[in-house]
Amino acid sequence: MSDEEFDILDELYFVQSFAYIQENTQYKETEIFETLKILLEKDWIKIYDQSHKEILVVDNIDLAKNYKNFHYLATKAGLKAHTQI
Repeated sequence: MSDEEFDILDELYFVQSFAYIQENTQYKETEIFETLKILLEKDWIKIYDQSHKEILVVDNIDLAKNYKNFHYLATKAGLKAHTQI
């Protein structure tokens, strides 16, 4: 797990907006976006829309276009990986 993955997962114990992640980490927007993509590929995070409804079919969203509008939450697997470091 990279430092970026660890730090971002650390912020996702509760559903958080992209803006919250950006405000509470030292990473640039592009670094956060790239890390979120990696975490999503590893199934370590879930994505929620603005109403906090979970987006179950990730293939149907355009993450690159909408990542600032989504909210994020660590999955059980993500939390487990985060705490085993």
